[in-house]
Amino acid sequence: KEAIDDYDEALKHHPGDVHVLILRSRALRHEGRDEEANRDYQAALSATNLTLAGLTTRARERRDRGDLRGALDDLQQAHAMDRGDPYLLSSMAVVLADLDRISEAIDALDQYVVAKPSETSIINRAVLLARVGDIDAAIKDLNAAVKPPNVSKVQYQAACVHALLMERGRGSRALALLFLSKALLAGYGLDDVSTDADLDALRDDEDFKALLRTVQLSKGARRGQAGSPSDSESRHRDDPEPSPKTSL
Repeated sequence: KEAIDDYDEALKHHPGDVHVLILRSRALRHEGRDEEANRDYQAALSATNLTLAGLTTRARERRDRGDLRGALDDLQQAHAMDRGDPYLLSSMAVVLADLDRISEAIDALDQYVVAKPSETSIINRAVLLARVGDIDAAIKDLNAAVKPPNVSKVQYQAACVHALLMERGRGSRALALLFLSKALLAGYGLDDVSTDADLDALRDDEDFKALLRTVQLSKGARRGQAGSPSDSESRHRDDPEPSPKTSL
């Protein structure tokens, strides 16, 4: 309620601000005020006074609502305003991958890796390269990304790369399971692993099935703990360096 009051006040001073309209729409929806939330969202969609913050916030909201083409259009407009922001390249890669425009997503990540080289950006590109069968390039990125220490996102994505390469006669079952178990133990990807298509090569593996059973038990225990989050950190949740899955 206090957040909504703050957004109300902000909109008095900056009427039609897309960034604030989207934030208030989310807050209203969280409070169950769906009609008002939808009114703010529609106002944000029809706005013409678009800023970089407004476009990126609206793009994220549109993607969350399944409007991938609208999200991509907003991100491309934002990128035209600020070509030096690597976040926009990463976000575009996410949406392009969602749209199954993998080559374009890889191109965006190529630019992103040049602008902001990191283990996460490189492993995200490795996933897409593995999907399209560019095996040598995927392995090169994989090896560059998994040098310790590894964050759980990198470990999960590395497991996906190995599983995808297994479908093409490469990759390591043992390493896929090792990376995956480490990521899941850290709470990353618990809500994704059961349905993630990138891991399909492991579906019939008995050790993978045992890992899934452990995940289900872990999720039940986490939900039963007072004050614990209802879900784990997800591969599909957008963030400043999202995975290309988000399907960044």
